[in-house]
Amino acid sequence: MSKYILNADLNSPVHSNFIGNAAVYHGYAGMEDANGRIYTEEQCELEADRAAELGVKIARTMYKQRFAEYNEQTGKWDFNTHNMNCFIKWCERLQKRGIDVAIQAGWNNPGCINGTSWNYHIPDGENLDFKVAIAGYVEWVIQTLKYLVFEKGLTNVKYLIMFTESQNGAGILPKGYNHCYDTWCDAVEAVHNRLVKENMRHLFKMVGPNEGSTISSIMVKSVAERTKDYIDVFSSHNYLGSWAGENSGFALGETNIVLKVAGGRIQQNVLVEPNTDYEMTITIKAFAENDKYVSGNILFGAFEPDNFLQGNYFSAGGEPTTRLNLKSTKMVDATELTTDWLEFSHTFNTGDASEVCIGVFGDIKPDEMGAYLKKVVVTKKGEDKNLLNNPDFADPNLCYLADTPFKTSKWGWLSMSAGLASSNAYYDWHRWVKTALQYVPEGKEFWFDEYNVNGMHMDKHYDTIYATRLAAAMLALMTSGAQTSIMWTLFDQLWPNSHSEGRDCWHDGEHCWGVMPTLFKSKTPHPSFYATGLMFKYMGGSEGTKVYELTGGDPIFGAITVSPEGKIGIAVINTFDGERDFELNLSKTLGGVKLKKRIYNPATIKPDEEAKQLSPIGEIVVDNKLSDTIPSYAVVVYSNID
Repeated sequence: MSKYILNADLNSPVHSNFIGNAAVYHGYAGMEDANGRIYTEEQCELEADRAAELGVKIARTMYKQRFAEYNEQTGKWDFNTHNMNCFIKWCERLQKRGIDVAIQAGWNNPGCINGTSWNYHIPDGENLDFKVAIAGYVEWVIQTLKYLVFEKGLTNVKYLIMFTESQNGAGILPKGYNHCYDTWCDAVEAVHNRLVKENMRHLFKMVGPNEGSTISSIMVKSVAERTKDYIDVFSSHNYLGSWAGENSGFALGETNIVLKVAGGRIQQNVLVEPNTDYEMTITIKAFAENDKYVSGNILFGAFEPDNFLQGNYFSAGGEPTTRLNLKSTKMVDATELTTDWLEFSHTFNTGDASEVCIGVFGDIKPDEMGAYLKKVVVTKKGEDKNLLNNPDFADPNLCYLADTPFKTSKWGWLSMSAGLASSNAYYDWHRWVKTALQYVPEGKEFWFDEYNVNGMHMDKHYDTIYATRLAAAMLALMTSGAQTSIMWTLFDQLWPNSHSEGRDCWHDGEHCWGVMPTLFKSKTPHPSFYATGLMFKYMGGSEGTKVYELTGGDPIFGAITVSPEGKIGIAVINTFDGERDFELNLSKTLGGVKLKKRIYNPATIKPDEEAKQLSPIGEIVVDNKLSDTIPSYAVVVYSNID
């Protein structure tokens, strides 16, 4: 068995102020539920104990206007309600356990400002003057913070998350606004100015826009300059789809489009000459070997140019098509695809069109089948110049979703139910962060404010390899340059009075995304509790903590954290099947530090209701070298953090 050589340059941290790993963890414990599904005080305390046992540094929580009651006559919010008191107790439990709180200053933009969303609704809210709506929204934020921090002494409430997935435009866009980016910017500026006026601005960091899930952080790019004087931490996020697993057969670091979901498509408008022949070539391959049950096709060619202002897509498959003309598209049967890269070409005539939509449409079944798209080329017949921007998808800056403003999206790839995937999921996480970091103004931090690994199937939580993938995501986000990342979610949680079912891991009102089931079901956590616990707790994080990336060992990845107080963590994760020997070489000595070794091994993990961190299995002394053997899909952390 060959040895994998890892290297760490301790002169070049990827981040010099890593504050630790965070998670979404809602303050719902003990709240009213019409069906009596209410945590007892003992369960409330146990849930908070589990958060402390994991070592989460920041909890990002939903905070709803209806936790309190608004008095129209006085213009004041009454916070002495049952649910608000439960929320206060939850904050107090976290404060006692050293966990900071990031509170949602509204969930929907602009719906939580003008009262036109599911989270905050007021009669006739769409006709409310938006300046009046913003003033009311800001008043709610300020009164909340004064109550939490000054009256209740909850100084662990330190962060304001400025809405969730702000680019979606949840709620009704008010009159006079062209895009929800603008409503978000106005709200951010108004909250900032009021905090300054109240001499409270220094107490809170404002985080946003919480953009997601988008191929590229285009909202961050669009709002960064306008809000750099108001926002302390810019943020966006994405989720690793089921298509983006390891062992895709790509070259190291290669990125391709994935057409897994039936109806997935990408498109780009190009300018053309009328009544002229053009040739289009796609390079494509199947996920897996075709069997007799595979069906469907890949359709590509020229379509009518779409109105990007309305977020339109070309139509194909199961509906009247918007192809440019009768012979402007070509269909490749799924049975023609192999696991080797193949080229398919098609020649079309533009007719009287001077602009066309170039599109690729995927419709392959069953679910485990699909295709990778490597490159798209469109040339005028007889010429070599490719008319497409970003033809090999190497630049995420030129890949967008439909909600992107027209001026920034028209000449890049637009996608629907399609994604980018790399040779290893580790690189997908890196790509998302590094793209966003290009847009973050100098002197500002960046958070990856939500993530998980494909939340469509609740049974994934019991998969021991899923636990490894989740820990690997935490690792990749640490080494990407983000100050922190926020896992969605820490625990499975009941949303009081909800009985939602189905998509997005809902089961009878329980949002089943966490590393532990609700305490209504069991005290025994999922395997991911133990894998992520190593990263949450024993990789540390605090003001001034430096992060160093371990390089050169793909499919083994790792990181080193060093705090100003000398707390050290070294994480190594094997993202593939098969035991591997590795050697870590450091550019300079750690001074013979003694580190305890803890390991998450998916082959041997046995969760129990005690839910304690994994015990050390030994101690090593690290100077400038570390050698060890790591099992298949294992997570190993060496640390002097207790």
